[in-house]
Amino acid sequence: MREPDVTQATLSSDRAPPFSGISRDALVLRLGVAALVGWLLLTIALPLWSLLSKSFQDGDGNFVGLANYVIYFSTPSLFGSIYNSVWVAVVSTVIVIPIAFIYAYTLTRTKIPMKGLLYSAALLPLFAPSLLSAISLIYLFGNQGLLKGFLFGGSIYGPAGIVVADL
Repeated sequence: MREPDVTQATLSSDRAPPFSGISRDALVLRLGVAALVGWLLLTIALPLWSLLSKSFQDGDGNFVGLANYVIYFSTPSLFGSIYNSVWVAVVSTVIVIPIAFIYAYTLTRTKIPMKGLLYSAALLPLFAPSLLSAISLIYLFGNQGLLKGFLFGGSIYGPAGIVVADL
């Protein structure tokens, strides 16, 4: 028998070319997902790792372990702020969910005029920056606001004001 020459040896290889079983769309999709994961690692994971690693150091960069966390969690005002945050979240949720349900039910189950306008009005806060509503609330209900009298001696600066701003 004759031995194969170099050309025949390379052509008779049993190895499939790389990516031969993957369609072009699947390859582009995988490369896109890999690029997205890389971008997320670069923009989210690395800064978080930097912050976390710095939390175990003192101001001079010396390793102190969990000492910073012990100091932070022994702060007396921490649990007060957690209580206020949970209180504002619960009160806002209890107020907003029934209002949103009635609004959504009205838009989907009734035949009211200008339904499209009301639907668009519901989406409007998504397009307006949150700072805009905060500034308008301060202008209206702040210490020198136009409608300060409607607060019955209360203040917009506090938990009640945060709940009103969340609505």
